Amino acid sequence: MVNKRIFDSRHKSKYNKHPIVEYPFYCLPTCEKTTHDDNCQLDCAAKAIDDVFIEPAIEYINQLNPSFFSYFILDIDLDYFRSINSFFSKNTNRFKWLIKNAIAITIAKESDCVELCRLDGDPITAEMALECLNNLIKNVK
Repeated sequence: MVNKRIFDSRHKSKYNKHPIVEYPFYCLPTCEKTTHDDNCQLDCAAKAIDDVFIEPAIEYINQLNPSFFSYFILDIDLDYFRSINSFFSKNTNRFKWLIKNAIAITIAKESDCVELCRLDGDPITAEMALECLNNLIKNVK
């Protein structure tokens, strides 16, 4: 069942007039495969904060509510990062824009979930992800 507080493509509702947006993804927006495979998973994990992935998410949210980004909280669950490679993307301007423009940033450590959701063989832990994310946040100007 979809949480009634979440805006997504299946269910649109509001919680205290403040939408929570969930951007469902299965592969990179640039993927042209009809059937997504393990390589799609690797690409998606490696580009989690890359502009190629974040820009379409921002456009999606703007279509739902054009004023959404005038006042928003950036809520990050560390299990979103399925690979340590997520933090080594070179094109992260849009993710940095989200960090810079959020009124607040919340981070859920999700230690067990990070280990459960990480790609097979990837060394990422919640502590590693938190350190990388904190470094990224500190360096946003």
